Amino acid sequence: MKITFLGQCGFLLEGNAQRIVIDPYLSDFLDKNFSKEDVQWKRLFPPPTSLTCLNPDVILISHKHYDHLDPWTIRPYIEAGGKALFVAPYAAKERLEKQGVKNVCYIDAGETMKIGDCSIRAIACAHMELHVGSNGHYRELSYGIEESGNRILFAGDMMLRAGLEEEVRALACQLLLLPCNGRDAWRDAHNIVGNMTAEEAAAFAKNVGASMFIPMHHDLYDINRCNAEEIRVAAQKNDIAVCCMQPMECLQMQQGKIIRKIWEV
Repeated sequence: MKITFLGQCGFLLEGNAQRIVIDPYLSDFLDKNFSKEDVQWKRLFPPPTSLTCLNPDVILISHKHYDHLDPWTIRPYIEAGGKALFVAPYAAKERLEKQGVKNVCYIDAGETMKIGDCSIRAIACAHMELHVGSNGHYRELSYGIEESGNRILFAGDMMLRAGLEEEVRALACQLLLLPCNGRDAWRDAHNIVGNMTAEEAAAFAKNVGASMFIPMHHDLYDINRCNAEEIRVAAQKNDIAVCCMQPMECLQMQQGKIIRKIWEV
């Protein structure tokens, strides 16, 4: 499996037969729609590619926040004739339909779906806390992804919660993709929803038996990030391997082991 980081929480996973894109945010939608005098959203680097160029077979969406389900990323792809299968929580239904997405499989926590040789397991995700809609479905999800002996957890926007370590440990994931940007009083006051800290992410990866974690949600916006050195210190303290990736940088994984790190051109 080849794993390419797209920035923020976006990844491309390339397995034997499937190209899976997760939470692609490849525009400046937040900058143009949510900046105000006291909260300035400004990307630190431009979108490194487009969804059309990534040519996915499957697009996983963890929740409906705009930096995970981005209209300016998805609509051009659909208008260009994109045919990928979207997999998303039920809470994303209205927003996906608004972008013209019709090929969707909605999934809830505790459910598993098979796409070719790939297995995707949905886990309830606490974005600060667990949110359950009136229909009983969880609003935010994490995904355990398995193909050809490679087992990865994509956390999405996630906080620790009761029972989470046990659920993830049962998946026996070798690699975790974890948010590390944390939270603080200023962000709380400006309605910027927090995530795990670098220390929490490193300890979590160690506790569930992973071999390595990749930080995410830490690199794109100055007002909602942490630096790579903080992440490396936390990983060292918890005796867990970490790989801080740059946009379009790739890892290759075979039978659960990282075999090499390469750069995309």
